[in-house]
Amino acid sequence: MKNILFIVITSIFISCGDKTTPTKESPKEKDETIVQLSEAQKKTISLETVTLNLKEMSPEITVTGKIELPPQNEIYISFPIPASVKKINVLPGEKVRKGQILAIVQHAGILNLQQEFLSSQSKINMLEAEYNRQHKLNADKTGSDKIFEKAKNEFEIEKLHLKSLSESLALIGINAKMLNEKNLSSSAEIKATTDGFISKVNINTGQLINESNTLFEIIDDSDTHLVLYVFENDLHLIKEGMTVMASTTSLPNEQFEAKVHMINRNLDENHNAELHCHFAKKYKDLIPGMTMKGKISSGKRMAIAAPNEAITRHGNDFFVFIEENNLLYKKVQVTPGVIENGFTELRPSSTINEGIKVVSNGSYALLSKLLNKSDE
Repeated sequence: MKNILFIVITSIFISCGDKTTPTKESPKEKDETIVQLSEAQKKTISLETVTLNLKEMSPEITVTGKIELPPQNEIYISFPIPASVKKINVLPGEKVRKGQILAIVQHAGILNLQQEFLSSQSKINMLEAEYNRQHKLNADKTGSDKIFEKAKNEFEIEKLHLKSLSESLALIGINAKMLNEKNLSSSAEIKATTDGFISKVNINTGQLINESNTLFEIIDDSDTHLVLYVFENDLHLIKEGMTVMASTTSLPNEQFEAKVHMINRNLDENHNAELHCHFAKKYKDLIPGMTMKGKISSGKRMAIAAPNEAITRHGNDFFVFIEENNLLYKKVQVTPGVIENGFTELRPSSTINEGIKVVSNGSYALLSKLLNKSDE
């Protein structure tokens, strides 16, 4: 279809060309960005021009994305020592509160750790008494400095050992301060570390587990946020604090308000940047993973704009044709911005400025002539 269009336009240009003897081609005609027309050719393609002026634009930028959670709100629950699963108390999707018992595990290692703590606690009482005795003897100059230093070192080492055991017990959910010989147990409780809901249960009753296993996954949805993707051409229009009105595919007529909180200016492979947005309030119908479509109003501003039909596209590039004189036109690459009410913003450059004339009707015919000329 494109080849047919080129043939037709080329035929028009040939048939409308001057009948006089060809003259030597001008240097400008050799420029592959320049198109020279005759009056007849200009009339045939109904070529029209327009002067570029500043135009008030208040564009809405359409963006898409999804609801996500910050990394700290996706919690993995594990157990730091080998054990077997005795009982599971929750199911996927279930709401849980911080401190709620999710499962009970058992192993001789759990009991051994408690026994070692109580043994160290008893030993440290004895070492502390010996240390105090040697300290008194040393102060009275009746004891040996060497024996005193030994008693002191043994006491300090055992204090560190006891503290280490206390921390290890805390990791498996046992309060060392409440531990005594009457409440020793080979079982331990695995508890929720935050409010949220269970997204995954990765264990079965009787299963052997170790510290590398993720037992439960909890989603804390108290701080969901909206991640939207904006194309690089629109990125300069986005500012932190702007309002986003978004909707989901399942609720297209309901609007959810959010504000742009942070702009990640690292472009992905599709030349999109991430916008991290916070919702104005907690919306119960929104859950992580939902796809959303949003609109951001960038406010009124003045911009150089051309009619949409003035802009031609070839491959991934965009062009306009600037009128250099009545019959001479130059192809200039442009960077389009926002499109609104039949006009497209043109980013200012060394060649695109207010007051210049561009072709508004017939630009694709000029592009076809250039492409045919380059093939000759």
